[in-house]
Amino acid sequence: RIMTWFGNAASRHKTANSKPLVPIIEAFNAESLGGQAPRQVVEHKFYEKHGQYKTKVDAAYRERHGSPSADKSHLSNHVAIAKELYEAEPQEVQEEIRKEAEVDYKKRLEEYEQLRDGGEHLQTDDTEVLNSRRRQMAPFLHRFLEMFSVATKTWITATAIGKEEGSSDNQLFTCTVNVGATPGEDPLRFHEWDPNGFKDHLKPFAQFVRACMRLSDGEYLYDTSEL
Repeated sequence: RIMTWFGNAASRHKTANSKPLVPIIEAFNAESLGGQAPRQVVEHKFYEKHGQYKTKVDAAYRERHGSPSADKSHLSNHVAIAKELYEAEPQEVQEEIRKEAEVDYKKRLEEYEQLRDGGEHLQTDDTEVLNSRRRQMAPFLHRFLEMFSVATKTWITATAIGKEEGSSDNQLFTCTVNVGATPGEDPLRFHEWDPNGFKDHLKPFAQFVRACMRLSDGEYLYDTSEL
């Protein structure tokens, strides 16, 4: 499983003292990235798990149904009792539960969006941290993409390009990983099989990144004086 793989990778990187990559791995491994965006929990289900009322719901369940069983009806019965007890609570209690459920949902949604979009804990202007992450990127991606190559029976080429940190003339940092090779006794990966074609493959992407860098610096892509 991908989550297990990332969990193991996180442990290996921590052991190797590769701290700059750990936040990235943990973001991938976060439960909120395992599926869709979190949903808002209905009030009586929030009440069911609430620390202040959970014991009350459990006691009512045992009184009516005995000890919890592995039967599929256990969960539905437990939810039904929680709904019944919630609706019997005073209006002020129900209102408090609604407010807490809303706060909980917004918090989980914010955490999900931060992880999905690369939250502040992933972003850094520390040149040392960035360069360390970049040095570790190729071997990390190679292991990850090898797994996907085998699992999907595909050949993969992945290229990352960014501004070389510390450079004043927009030099580019590049990282390329090629997974999958020609069959036979002398296997060749894409960049070995056709070096010129591989370079031509990279040029348009490098131009795109340079354009992005110029826009980020507040420059125009083209001369706008005649527009």
